[in-house]
Amino acid sequence: QELLLGEDLCGHVNRKGGRVPARAALELLLPAIDGVAHAHDRGIVHRDLKPENIFLARTDDGVVPKVLDFGISKVKTGNLRTTVTGSVFGTPGYMPPEQVRSFADADARADVWALGVLVYECLAGRRPFVGRGLGGMLRDVLRPPPPLRDLAPGAPPPLLDLVGRALSTDRAARPSMAEIAAILRAHPFG
Repeated sequence: QELLLGEDLCGHVNRKGGRVPARAALELLLPAIDGVAHAHDRGIVHRDLKPENIFLARTDDGVVPKVLDFGISKVKTGNLRTTVTGSVFGTPGYMPPEQVRSFADADARADVWALGVLVYECLAGRRPFVGRGLGGMLRDVLRPPPPLRDLAPGAPPPLLDLVGRALSTDRAARPSMAEIAAILRAHPFG
């Protein structure tokens, strides 16, 4: 295994006072988004994206974000069933409604949802879904989150829209990771 020196995104955000500006968050997340999009292109779904699984490795060239812990990832395997229906795997605050209902039903759009939660959390200083206990958390993801514009009033409107699309309970309305990367590169989000 590669020896990484640095900190995870959670530690970094906490060290910065609990939130980071849009540009800084996206500079840290864009390489991770590219990595997850690359995995999606090969039929791999992470299914547990969260700040603790984005590691900011310090190198001679600067900070290099790395996606860690593909331990519960899903790989397209033809007819082979790789998950157990009714089991709950993942981190509740980052799981989309379809993953809450059936872990086996999670596809690449589950990672898009988790990314939406990550960006929301970086900008707002809190997760969008904070229900009491596991049951409350799992019920919360079925409802729209508090508007990000109210918690991060300085965030650029196109970014707020993108996070809203990523957090759509209708997974067909969510953009792909590749679309997200293209949108983020096309806008300055300063």
